[in-house]
Formats: sequence, C-alpha cells, structure tokens
Amino acid sequence: MGVFSSDNNEAINIHDCNFDNAKFNNINNKTIINQNNSLNTSSNINNSFLRYNNFNNSNSFNINNNLNSIDKMNLINNKISKVNSVIKGYLLRKKFKEYLQTDLMDYTNELYFHFIEKSKNKKLSKLKPEISKKLLEYRRTDFSEFYQEDPNKEINKKLHKMKTYINGMIFEYPNKTFYSDDLNICVKNALSCYKGSIDLYTSKKFGYGELIYADGSQKIGTFYNDEFIGWNTYIDSEGILYVGLFKENKLNGKGLKYILDKDCLYKGDFLNFKRHGHGKYWKNSSTYEGQFNCDKKHGQGKITFKTGDVYIGEFKNNTINGFGQYIWKNGKHIYKGNFLNGKFHGEGLYKWEDNEYFKGTYFNGVKEGKGEIGYNNGKKCYVNFKKGKPDGKGILIDENKNEIEVEFVDGIMVKNNDKNL
Repeated sequence: MGVFSSDNNEAINIHDCNFDNAKFNNINNKTIINQNNSLNTSSNINNSFLRYNNFNNSNSFNINNNLNSIDKMNLINNKISKVNSVIKGYLLRKKFKEYLQTDLMDYTNELYFHFIEKSKNKKLSKLKPEISKKLLEYRRTDFSEFYQEDPNKEINKKLHKMKTYINGMIFEYPNKTFYSDDLNICVKNALSCYKGSIDLYTSKKFGYGELIYADGSQKIGTFYNDEFIGWNTYIDSEGILYVGLFKENKLNGKGLKYILDKDCLYKGDFLNFKRHGHGKYWKNSSTYEGQFNCDKKHGQGKITFKTGDVYIGEFKNNTINGFGQYIWKNGKHIYKGNFLNGKFHGEGLYKWEDNEYFKGTYFNGVKEGKGEIGYNNGKKCYVNFKKGKPDGKGILIDENKNEIEVEFVDGIMVKNNDKNL
C-alpha cells in the first residue's frame, strides 16, 4: 500500500482508490501525482471499443448488395482485426495499469522504510535491552488505574459511524507537493510520514495510525479529522515517552511520562504535556507523590529518598518550601517545622534518640537565636545559639523545676552548679 501527497496535501491510496482518479505524467524524469486532474483510462478504452462496434443507420451499408464475396471477407477480416486490436490494447492498458500500481506501491513502501531509517531516533535504537523492555511495557500500560471504562469509547463510536476508511500512507512536504522520483530527494525533503487509516473522501487521518516526523518523533494511536485524540502514545525527538489522554494534539488528562536516558517515570495528571495536578514520580530510586503545577512539584507532597529518609509537607517551585516534617531512615531523628529551599528555616522542632530535642529558630539550616534544649533526664536549658552552637549565658531547669544559671563557650557548658547534668 502507498499514498503520495497531492498539491492539496491529499492522499492517494494504492489498494483502495480508483486509479482513474489519478494523473501520471513524466516530465524531465520527474513523477507528478495529482489527484485533482484525472486521466480516465478505462473510459477512453470503452469509448474506443464502442466506436468500432456502433453501426448506426447513417454509417451502415449493405454488404450483400454492394460487395462481392472476396470483398465481404476482407472487410469482415479487417473489422475482426480492428476489434482484436482494440481488445488487445485494452488488455495491454489493463496490464500496464496493474504494473504501474505495483511499481508505485513498491516505490512508496521503499520510500516509507527509507524515511523510517532516516528519522529513527538514535537514543531509541541504542537502548539497553532492559530499558527497551520498559518502554514497551509502558506503551502497553493499563489505564484502568485512571479510568473505569475505555477513554476512547466516544471517539470509537464516532469512527464506527464512518465507513469510508482506507489504509494508506501520506507524505508531507514543505510545499505540500511531491515532485521527484529520486528516493534520496524524497526522503531528504519529507517532513513526516503517516501510515494508517485515512478517510476516503477528505484524505484526512481518521482511525488508528502512526505518524512519524523527520526528527524521529512519533505519534501512535487514534486520529480523528487529522487530530491526535484519545488514549494514545507519543515519543518525542529526545526519546521521551508519553502515554495518556490526548486532546487538541497534546497530552491533557491522565497519563504517564517516561524519560529513557534518566530512567524517570511519572504517572498522573497532565496539562499540555506538563505535569499538572496530582501524580507520582520515580527518579534515581527516589519517589515523590503529591501536587504538581506547570511541571514542578508545588503544593502538598511526600518524598521518599533513596537513602530511606522521608519528607512530608509543602513544596513550592519544585523545592521543599513551607511547613513539613523530615524523618530520617532509622526513625530516631525527626524534624518538624519550617523549610526554605530545602533547608530548616524559621521555627522548628528537632528530636533525636532518647527523647532529646532542640526547639527554636533556624536560619538557612543552622540554629540561630533563642532556643530550648531538652535532655533525656527531663532537664531543659534555655540559651541563645550562634552559628549552630549554644553560646553565652543560659538558664537550666532541673527535674524539680529549679532554675540554674549556666554558661556556654564554643558550644560547651563551662559553668554550672549541677554536676549531674
């Protein structure tokens, strides 16, 4: 099967279209295929055939009255010869038509495969086997986790009502015209190639097909009136895989995104190919689940780092910002408080093993200003912090709530009256 683009960027299908609607001319060894101007071969043949068999009153003559037996025989033989010649010409034309059809089909398929080879994404062709397996797995992803019924249901109903499909190919060129029969020139200048279901009358992409661009990007799935719509697959020129609900030729709705060379996977909501809404993201053995805004983590979310540490809280512009809780892997260290750009900043409470804690102010990840230290024996100490260390005079409160004056130098208590501290 094969289709070339006409001057109006329409499709001509090799198997299903009538070749009476296609014009074939050779000009300076260039092939022009134009659907608009037709050369009706079969009609010409039939007219010729009728012309030799249509003896009306004005052109007829009486053989018995005007010719002798020899002349009669010669005339009959001549007429038989002419009829045979017309029939032979008809059969030759039919044979030529079949040959031309086959030749054009082979040429189109050859052009198709050369174009595929040209546009093949190097990143896709050199993938490790395990990543290729993942790619295939994600392309066949089960979308039941997003939808109770097929999201293509309504589109399939519309397509089912239309019964004017043909299978073929469409090549698109910058000037929307195909000229040369030089394969290299054709492949070099082609912008895209579509192979799949085409509407017979409008020559638009209708139904299932595959659209491949010169840069290697691919659209695989359902087309409706040339629009890529429904639950489909798209691979961009960088090898990034998108599977999901497409509207207006863009991923808008539920779906997944897989970045091959970084082994990153996202499942969730999309807006114009960007992560937007709620979703889950895996990267470098870390996971994030929560809100996204314009492709960035934004809102409430949870990160589980590859170290086993966990953060639950607010995100702004792709970073930890706002109020949240950070839990270390062993569960013995916990911080609950404010963050700025991923660091403790503002009021916070830091607990570690044996019920010891710090409660106070952080600045850019460092304890700074007034703070409270809690000891595992129930005692507390109020002191100022400087560059992360207690500094200067402070008040120690023992288990009996007695206040004791203490002093710290370089983070170490140097003066106190309680030897049991």
